[in-house]
Amino acid sequence: MRHLLFAFIIPIFLISQENYKKTCGVKRNLIQSATKNNTITKANLSEIITIPVHFIIVHKPNEEIGEGRNLSYEQIYSQIEVLNEDFRKLNPSFINTPDEFLPVAADCMIEFCLATIDEYGNSTNGITRYPYDSNQMSENYWEDVISQETYWDPKYFLNIWVARLGGGNDGFAYMPSDNVPLYLDGVVVKDRYVGRGGSAQWPFDEGHLTTHEVGHWLGVDHTWDSWDNYSCSIDDGIEDTPEQYEEYYDCPSYPQYSCDSSDMFMNFMDYVDDACLSLWTEGQKNLMHNIIQNDRNELLNNPYNCDNSSNISEEIKPRKIIQTIDLLGRPSTHQKGFNIKIYNDGSVKKIFIIK
Repeated sequence: MRHLLFAFIIPIFLISQENYKKTCGVKRNLIQSATKNNTITKANLSEIITIPVHFIIVHKPNEEIGEGRNLSYEQIYSQIEVLNEDFRKLNPSFINTPDEFLPVAADCMIEFCLATIDEYGNSTNGITRYPYDSNQMSENYWEDVISQETYWDPKYFLNIWVARLGGGNDGFAYMPSDNVPLYLDGVVVKDRYVGRGGSAQWPFDEGHLTTHEVGHWLGVDHTWDSWDNYSCSIDDGIEDTPEQYEEYYDCPSYPQYSCDSSDMFMNFMDYVDDACLSLWTEGQKNLMHNIIQNDRNELLNNPYNCDNSSNISEEIKPRKIIQTIDLLGRPSTHQKGFNIKIYNDGSVKKIFIIK
């Protein structure tokens, strides 16, 4: 249900507890916004909106592509596929949506693709790899250093930082606002929960956690009380998401009730496991399009748009070792001493093995 509320600058954090539950620690600075102050209008965009994505992979310096936190190309592409499925109502889990919510389930008409041109006009595969020699990335270091060194103009790109987050965080995003610095305007997700299958780990191994955070980036709040006051008197400001007292975790059985109605816990903006998330609503779609038209309107005529029909072989081949030699150019068996790795992109790497 819709109630009068304000919009806020909201960095929204998903906290992973020992039992794999997610919660939010929310920082809010009050501002006014017509798009969320009870004036959401019906989306009138007839064409699909395509958003170029820039992935920043924060990894340990000694990790090759596809090792540890340095996610493979395939893992990154799988996340793009999940975003496109989720925002176009093509996600396999949609068949699990209860019949009572099918009339409001939405194709958001938003698609995502890896950027093919960076903000300087150079060709790119849309992926920046950032070596960082630390066991975890703190929020402060991301704000003060990494984000400022790696972001692309968020008026035209969705920046998604992937890192081993500290403090138990699974991910966070800032709501759209003029008061958010450009270098913080994006999404941050824990590396273990990016993409579908592969290196993604249960219970967030289907890529929907990133979908949730991108929803925040497009202005959508949680489906229950946006202030986390646990009340039926104020919720997310969306008319077709039922009033809900609190968040849900794990995979609840359907139906669940609060606030005198059946709760839409399978909405992408709740906290259940990936396997139990299935839909956006028409009201959420309208809000996203309002946000794009009013707060992110550069996305509508984006000079840096990209081709979302590309597949892995058309983008760039993964960097692989094709030969290892010793200092005299002889094939090496990796036993000990100096070795030189030769990669398929023409680059080399010297290593010293001690056994």
